[in-house]
Amino acid sequence: MDFINRLKGNLTETVVKALLVDEGYRVIDSGIEHLVRETTCLTQNEYLDLGFSDQLRKMPDFIVLNKEQTKSHLIEVKYRTWWDFQLIHDLREQVAFYKRIILVCVNAKVLSQSLA
Repeated sequence: MDFINRLKGNLTETVVKALLVDEGYRVIDSGIEHLVRETTCLTQNEYLDLGFSDQLRKMPDFIVLNKEQTKSHLIEVKYRTWWDFQLIHDLREQVAFYKRIILVCVNAKVLSQSLA
């Protein structure tokens, strides 16, 4: 991943986390790039060669607890220049694995045509 895309992704996660914390939610960083920071420096093949388990590789970005800390939600944050259905395809395995994930997708541009 190039620097600009990494920066956009990190900023997007930081903004989403700040908004949730500001509303009183407890936000726990849980994605593999937070748990094993060294993975951000690797190519896709180097990362896959490490052989991390599916549970770790597919872990969403945040675990969010409600204000009373009685319920939790798994949150995946994505930044995309354009919205397209490839994102849904890319998340299919993650959703199948964890069953219920909240997706927060920040898009830089809006499509002018209907997707229907």
